[in-house]
Amino acid sequence: MNVFETLCFDDLENLDSWECSVDGTCNDAENGVKNEKCQDLHDGCLENASKGECQSNQSYMMKVCAKSCGFCNDFVPESKIMELLKKFGKAQRVEVTHAKETFDVMKNTLRYMRNLRNYSPEKAEKCRNLNELCSFWAVHGECKNNSVYMNKNCGPSCESCDAIIQKEEPSTIDFEILDDVMEAIKEYGEEQTVSGENAAKTYATVVSTLKYMMNVEGTIKEEYFKECCNKNKLCAFWASIGQCESNIGYMKVNCAPSCKSCHMIDYDTRCPPRDPSLEPALTPFDLDRLFEGILHDDQHKVIAYSKPDLNVGTDQEQPPWVITIDDFLSDEECDILSSFGKKVGYSRSMDVGELQTDGSYSGIENDRRTSENAWCSKDCRNDTIVKQILNRIQNTLNIPMDNFEDFQILRYELDQFYKQHHDFIHHQVDRNPGPRILTFFLYLSDVEEGGETSFPKLNIKVKPKKGRVLLWPSVLSSNPESVDDRMDHEALPVIKGTKFAANAWIHLYDYMYPHSLGLLFLQKTRKLARK
Repeated sequence: MNVFETLCFDDLENLDSWECSVDGTCNDAENGVKNEKCQDLHDGCLENASKGECQSNQSYMMKVCAKSCGFCNDFVPESKIMELLKKFGKAQRVEVTHAKETFDVMKNTLRYMRNLRNYSPEKAEKCRNLNELCSFWAVHGECKNNSVYMNKNCGPSCESCDAIIQKEEPSTIDFEILDDVMEAIKEYGEEQTVSGENAAKTYATVVSTLKYMMNVEGTIKEEYFKECCNKNKLCAFWASIGQCESNIGYMKVNCAPSCKSCHMIDYDTRCPPRDPSLEPALTPFDLDRLFEGILHDDQHKVIAYSKPDLNVGTDQEQPPWVITIDDFLSDEECDILSSFGKKVGYSRSMDVGELQTDGSYSGIENDRRTSENAWCSKDCRNDTIVKQILNRIQNTLNIPMDNFEDFQILRYELDQFYKQHHDFIHHQVDRNPGPRILTFFLYLSDVEEGGETSFPKLNIKVKPKKGRVLLWPSVLSSNPESVDDRMDHEALPVIKGTKFAANAWIHLYDYMYPHSLGLLFLQKTRKLARK
């Protein structure tokens, strides 16, 4: 009998029928007897299971190594475990490199919550995993090493719901100690603003932040504790209205005291290693096939400024790809995209600076880059016309738009420029999204004179034209993780008129998901580490 047929996976009481017993038998949930269906048929089963093969090579392991994998028959319960766990908070993320251990935590969580529900339904109802990495963190000992945060935010995974003390938020501000509280919070970053209709909740957040910071000191490395600062005067207010959960990428690092997330200053905790099973956007020599496909697509008005002869030599011995596509955008699309720059607000363009303690890189102004830019994120990225443009790029490249950074909308006024540089950023290779592999540069206006994009090492200049796209790679076709040093480029000074444009940087892997969790490459907030 297949366990799946007997398992009502909405009923946690059947959880134990999924697993092999120590004696190599399976529970038959329907008939209350044991079936001898749980055996290893190969000497290497235990070793392979310890390497995570039960998850990464399921079809083989479930048939040959059922006992070592701990699952009965040919039933693979991972999806059911994950579905059931959603009852107790956010869906949990599973990294292949630690899949077996993570699923062990998840199964134990289900048993714990089942038992808690039986003796304390009210407590089980309130106890939730508030982060998708709770199970992963539990595997790595964070329940003990970072108990303050984990008990509060990952109670099911840490089996610590009993430790959660439910307290009512103060309904009013205690004005007798208000000045002392507001003075004390300055020790942990910017002075906090408590005003308006949400003042009581904001004040409660400030009070709980002070308690958290006193408790968390000594439980994380000193370097991370010193970096744990509220970097905006509205951190407590934002935390009180739920921004710690809805804007994780910014809040968990820049408002860490208010979000009770000082441990996430540690980049390795915040951003686990990239799942090695993920498929890259390009494998060796896909780059050539991509450009060849665009070049021979009759729907596009393509000019090749540089291209390799694929039948002669290596990709480093042949010229790299540089092409333009005219009329890729309509005038209306250009105007709408450039208008978002004004709506969002232009600021001085920055280069990548030094590595910070939190794993981000500082943004620096210098005399090599004098343009202004605005990032097309949130409302801009979700705009109907912007989505239409992103979809067109996705279809042209056959690369998912989740691999795209937000558009960087650019404005070059008279005499403004960006001197010779490269879009490849070396430290991104080992991070979740991988390196920038392509630049899809959109010209949003004509320029009366100047403003060309120049490739000094290739002796190529491309004139801005409204609706035109300029496309080039940052990597070698033979190895999409290796920089192609020939692709240095520069924005020449505008001599007459104004140049509007937009960068779409394409990454080797998904960019948007890890970015939303705080995998930040450029940190523009000023440094507020405590002394």
